[in-house]
Amino acid sequence: MKNLDPHPEFLQRLRCAAGHLNAVIKMAEAGEPCEQLLHQLGAVDAAMRAAGARLSSWTVPLPNSEWLS
Repeated sequence: MKNLDPHPEFLQRLRCAAGHLNAVIKMAEAGEPCEQLLHQLGAVDAAMRAAGARLSSWTVPLPNSEWLS
């Protein structure tokens, strides 16, 4: 597996997810309607999926690597 280089795009996607999640927490504390919370959670999910896709695009091990052994 490649070394985890703190790639700026990957970190930005994580920060985006963190921002959305912090908004969900504040909304829940404020008693916002569930529909709005679910919408914001969708944004968290999308941001995490984007970060995961970016990470996996440069950390997927090759078939002959020790990781699969």
